[in-house]
Amino acid sequence: MSDRLRQGLIKAICDEKTAEFQYQMAEHLARGTGYMDAVPEYQKHADEEREHLQKLLKRAEQLNILLTYDLVDFAQQGNRWVPITFSEVD
Repeated sequence: MSDRLRQGLIKAICDEKTAEFQYQMAEHLARGTGYMDAVPEYQKHADEEREHLQKLLKRAEQLNILLTYDLVDFAQQGNRWVPITFSEVD
């Protein structure tokens, strides 16, 4: 398998997980008028992104692409990340 194909598949996996997370966050941030209408919609889209992610992960497994991460390193890197607050987002 080419490196370009491998990188594209890994990027697609990351994009799907990011999209799922964004819908989950939008669900948690939904407040005010229409809240009860918006939540099921966000949940539906998050579920769809999760399905896409599972298909991509299955394909990566079929192609013997091992996707791992080190939780210790992940936690250490977390201290360097600057959180984005709601007021900073346009």
